[in-house]
Amino acid sequence: MQIMEEKLTRDLQYGASTAFYHMFIKTRQSFNQITILVDEHNSIIDSISDIKNHNVCYFQSLLGGCVTPSSAATCDIASMICVKCYSEAVSILSAPFSDLDIKLAFFSLPKNKAPRPDGYPAEFFTANWEALGCDMISAIKEFLTTGRLLQQ
Repeated sequence: MQIMEEKLTRDLQYGASTAFYHMFIKTRQSFNQITILVDEHNSIIDSISDIKNHNVCYFQSLLGGCVTPSSAATCDIASMICVKCYSEAVSILSAPFSDLDIKLAFFSLPKNKAPRPDGYPAEFFTANWEALGCDMISAIKEFLTTGRLLQQ
């Protein structure tokens, strides 16, 4: 398996799309599937739809549960918290991101990953930062201010 991963890494670095690559991906996908579950009553669950339903129910009960409205006011809850941020820490945490912060975030994105929702991998943005940087910084600051993405 180690030799296969080394060959795949080398092929991906050089942009090779080989039969070996596709065979490797299919093999990995076969390992990444849940084909059978045993529930809390030792019953076997083996159909995909039943596995999905079982997992949804399990995580809904684990994470969801009933939401009960609270009668406590926000100030009452805040008065129970003994650790508070100093005003300096609050001002630092609430300060807007600088242009440098945004640029460093772009340049720290992982390489050789799937394209972003816009269809471009991180390498595209970092390689073309001189042309795109100002627009990207403006778009991100606009999003952080308004909560909306630009529709251009």
